[in-house]
Amino acid sequence: MVLKIDSTFFDMAFHRDIEYHRPYDGAWYLDLKTGDVSWVYHEDHYAESDGFSAEDNKVLREEVESKPDEFAEIPGLHHGEHHGILINFINSDWTADESLKEKVRSCYQGSIGRWREKVGQLDESRTILDRWSEYQERPKEGMIDDFFKQLNVEYEFY
Repeated sequence: MVLKIDSTFFDMAFHRDIEYHRPYDGAWYLDLKTGDVSWVYHEDHYAESDGFSAEDNKVLREEVESKPDEFAEIPGLHHGEHHGILINFINSDWTADESLKEKVRSCYQGSIGRWREKVGQLDESRTILDRWSEYQERPKEGMIDDFFKQLNVEYEFY
């Protein structure tokens, strides 16, 4: 059986920077029977501060806790992994123009956000950022495949 999963929610969960995406409030889970992706707060009252029902969170949290074989925590990426992918892109053969490559390399000073801003100023057409966006999907797709292989789950995104 192929598990059908909403790509939008899965991407939010898997591509997040776990050190910055509320790591102590909760976690993202994949329902291995339905393919549903849900954020579950560790403490029910935290849900209310985000406009969700504490009771609904409690029901879902208790279900996740009582059926660990039916739910998988979606890991996300560490901050350093995001930086590593960007550094690999910067040093890759994304362009043959060595001068442009050096300008783009000099834009990175330890912050992905500032790099994007500086590159955006350098390239109003967004060609560089578009190439970066395409590039970063490849390693993430491999990580996603590994995640599902570990679960022994065939999947399809919609």
